[in-house]
Amino acid sequence: MNTIVFSALGSALSKYKDSKSGNFAAVTALSATVIVGAIGAAVDISGAASEKSRLQNIIDSAALAASASGETKKNALQGVVDDIMAEHQDDRRDFKYKMKLVDDVIEISASAKHETAFMGIFGYKTIPINTLAGAPLAADLPVHMSLVIDTTNSMKGENLESLQDAAKDLIKAIEKNKSAGAKMAVVPFSNYVNVGLQNREAVWMNVPDDYTEDQECYMYKPVKSVTGCTTTTETRYDDGIPEEHETQEGCVYEYEEEEVEYCPAPREMKWSGCAGSRNAPLNITAEAGKDTEIPGAMRSFCGSELLPLTDNFADVKETIERLRTRGPTYLPTGLIWGWRSLSSTEPFATQQTSGDVTRALVFMTDGGNTMTQYDKDDTGNESYHKTIEPDDVEENEAANARMLAICDGIKNDGVKLYTIGYKLPAEAVGDSVNLRTCASSDSTAFTADNAKELKDAFKNIATSFSSVRLAY
Repeated sequence: MNTIVFSALGSALSKYKDSKSGNFAAVTALSATVIVGAIGAAVDISGAASEKSRLQNIIDSAALAASASGETKKNALQGVVDDIMAEHQDDRRDFKYKMKLVDDVIEISASAKHETAFMGIFGYKTIPINTLAGAPLAADLPVHMSLVIDTTNSMKGENLESLQDAAKDLIKAIEKNKSAGAKMAVVPFSNYVNVGLQNREAVWMNVPDDYTEDQECYMYKPVKSVTGCTTTTETRYDDGIPEEHETQEGCVYEYEEEEVEYCPAPREMKWSGCAGSRNAPLNITAEAGKDTEIPGAMRSFCGSELLPLTDNFADVKETIERLRTRGPTYLPTGLIWGWRSLSSTEPFATQQTSGDVTRALVFMTDGGNTMTQYDKDDTGNESYHKTIEPDDVEENEAANARMLAICDGIKNDGVKLYTIGYKLPAEAVGDSVNLRTCASSDSTAFTADNAKELKDAFKNIATSFSSVRLAY
C-alpha cells in the first residue's frame, strides 16, 4: 500500500511542477495534502500492527510459560505470568494485562496505546491495541527419569551447590506429574557408582567377604641425613585439573649402619558399596544376573549412594541435598547405572516399559574421562579402573568409545538421552563433541558455562516433558 501511495504522490507533485494553470496547481496542492495524510496514516497503522504483533508474542510466551510451570492454582500461575511480563514492560512500550483461569485454560488479555506520528493532526493521537492468548494447563505425563550426576572431585564446592540448586526445578516439574505415574532415580557417579551395602548379597552382585590381608615384614636402614636437595615444581592432576606441587630432586641420603625391622599394619579389605565394571563385552550392557554378575570393587571408595526409581520425591530431594564429592571421573559407569535404573530387567527390574511411559536419562558432567577400565587379571588388583595419563591418547579414546557404545545402547532401548556439559575446559573440545554425540539429538545436548546457564538447561529439559500448547 505504501508503494502505491508514494507513487501517487510523486505523480501529483510532478504535475504540480509542470502545470501553468493556477487552478490546477491549487487542486494538486490539495490532493498532495490528502496523499500526505494517507501516507501518515499508513505509517501509523503499520507501527500499530507491529506493536500488536510484539505484544501478542509477549502474552503468548507468558501463557506458555505459565502452562509449562506445572502450577494449577491461579495465584501461582499469576506469579509466573507477572515475571514474564515484567521482563518486557518499560516506559517506551507501556501496556496493561490481565490473567484469568477459565475452564483450565490460562487466558491473558493485554492492551496498549500506540502513539501516532501523523494522524494526530486529524485528532487521532493514539491507536488502541488489544490482544488475547490462551493456553490449557499442562497435561500430566507419565515420565520415568534417571538423573545421572557427576560428583567427582572437580565438582566440589560451588559447582556442586549450583548443581543442587539447578536440579530443584527439574525435580519439581517431574513431581507435578506424580499422579500420572512419574518417577525419578538419582545416580551420583565418579570412578564408581555406590549401589549400597544392602545389595551385597544381590543375585547380580559378586562381592567377596571382607577380610584382612597380612603384610610381610622387611628390614631396612633408616635415613640418617639428607643433603643437596633442590626444590622444583611439578604438575600433578586431580580429576583432570592441573595442580602445582613442590618436589625435591638431587638429594643425597646417608643411612644408618644397622638395619631395623618394619612390619606394616594388616590391610583391611572391605567393601564400601562400590560397583566395578565387568569385562568386555558385558561392560557396555545393562542387564545383570546370576551368570553375569557385577564385581564389587574392594578397598575402594565412592560417593553418595544411588537412589533407584521411585515416586517418593521427598527421597529424591534428600538425595540431591546430601550429595558429596569424591574421586576421579569415569563416564561409562554413570551412564550404565543410569540405564540400569530405567531397565525392566535386573539389577533393579522396577521399570515399566509398556504403555505411555516416557523414559529419560539426564546425564550431567563437568569433564571427560580421567579413568579407564582394564579387565580383571591375576595380579590381585581389585580396583577395576585405572588413571588415564594426560598424554595417553589410546586409553582416552578407548574410554570414550566405551562411553559412546553405552549411549547407543541407551538410545536403542528407547530411552531419551539428555546431556549437559558444565564448565567444560576450553581445551575439552572432544568432550563436548562426545556429549553431543551421546545425546538423542542436538536439541537434547546442552552446555553451560555458569550457574545460571546450568539452571536454564534443567528448566529447558523440564519444559520438554510438559504437554504445552496455545489454544488461541
